[in-house]
Amino acid sequence: MNTETPPVSSRIRGVFILVALLLLFAPLFRAGNLPIPLLLLELGSLILLYQWLYNRAYREVPSRLLWFLALLLIVPLIQLLPVPVGVWSGLPGRDVFLPWLQLAEHGQVDSWRPMSLAPMRSEIVFWALLPPVAMFLAVYTLSVQQLVRLAWLVIAMALFQTLLALAQYVTPSASPLHDLIPNISHKGAGTWFNTDHFAGFLEMVFPMTLGLLIASLVSNKQEKGEMVARMVKTSGNQALLHGLIAIVLLIGIVYTRSRMGIALMMFGLFISMLLFSAQLGRRSSSGTLAMVLGVVVVVSLEIGLAPVLGRFAVDPTQDYRWLFFATSMEPIGSFFPLGSGAGSFPSIYPAYQPLQITEFVNHLHNDYLEWIFDTGLMGLGMILFFFALYLKQWTNVWQRGNWHSFRFLQVGAGIGILLIALHTLMDFNLRKPANALYFAFLLALFFKQHRLEEEEPKPARRRRQESRREEIKAVPKHRPAFDSNESW
Repeated sequence: MNTETPPVSSRIRGVFILVALLLLFAPLFRAGNLPIPLLLLELGSLILLYQWLYNRAYREVPSRLLWFLALLLIVPLIQLLPVPVGVWSGLPGRDVFLPWLQLAEHGQVDSWRPMSLAPMRSEIVFWALLPPVAMFLAVYTLSVQQLVRLAWLVIAMALFQTLLALAQYVTPSASPLHDLIPNISHKGAGTWFNTDHFAGFLEMVFPMTLGLLIASLVSNKQEKGEMVARMVKTSGNQALLHGLIAIVLLIGIVYTRSRMGIALMMFGLFISMLLFSAQLGRRSSSGTLAMVLGVVVVVSLEIGLAPVLGRFAVDPTQDYRWLFFATSMEPIGSFFPLGSGAGSFPSIYPAYQPLQITEFVNHLHNDYLEWIFDTGLMGLGMILFFFALYLKQWTNVWQRGNWHSFRFLQVGAGIGILLIALHTLMDFNLRKPANALYFAFLLALFFKQHRLEEEEPKPARRRRQESRREEIKAVPKHRPAFDSNESW
């Protein structure tokens, strides 16, 4: 019996395959927002974490990222710690709910209680955090080549979901395409249940597609030679493919009719061009890009931006979101600095819900406020910690000089992270397991450390040196004699 451990390459290949399977599986059943699909994602994340620890891959992850992820998992666990009921009733905001507990438990309140007002929900939050945490750690330890393959897998999933959403949009409600999502409330959401959350997924992927588009345009050098001509042709085909995918994703975002999705798509397009302009200016490819963007604008206008823009004309103060935000300030202050408990918002907010809102409010539609509502000062600290890490990483990603194509992909991922972070101000996109997994993938892609620009291939270096020698030979060794007939 062979007891030797498998080689590192085969183990890493196993991690790559499992990550790919999770990325493929996550959105297929209402974006993972069902008990059994979520359970399978959590089991897969446990396997990923085991492989990550077995391979000792933690040595490759910067300590600041490990600290952030560890604290992220610890926050709900801290609120599950039991304390004496006398201490519990003295915690911020708990005294109001003590009579309710006595009534619910027929006056027999346990002598020890978890600090969370909804301990079951806090435990659910802990388990739901495992898939994105495991995804980030596993993806971060993969090679750049594997990351590029996974990025194409994510883009392919976005393309498939967009085509499915467009097919759903133009087919009758009785079509089998709509049976893929039971009780769907919106048309054109792919396998997502909500078009806003589907738009959040697309806005994460869209800037990566733009990054690949710009990379393929920048690599399209106008040089002589049969081999280089074939390279230029290949690069042009890639640029056309990336441009077509970008157009399809934009059409998909437009058809979601999501106000935030449309606004962030426009902002993402603008900021992408702003960040990529320095690299784009190095090559004569601006004309191709202008043509692609022109097609994007025309197609977007043709397919129905008018109804979406009409939604912008509605008074935003009539949206219940603003009422949610205003009425959440009192409980946030009451429970601060401990919070009511991770995931406890749906159980606690009805006590503060205004009478004109008759529906059940499952989320605050602002994940930052809801995180502070649930976890108090710890949640606020984690939000600030995350954005400090994100801004610091931009100083590492943004490099002067010519970029490797992976650098364009990283910048696109960074823009996608920014877009979903802005969307989170008005929704709860990252509460959906599929969106959380893809967000973790983008984070790992963005934070991946590499020095590809310094690893110039030998053939390219040799061609550059030969070109330099030819230039030196072309310089005359002696100054030519003065010719009195030369025209001045």
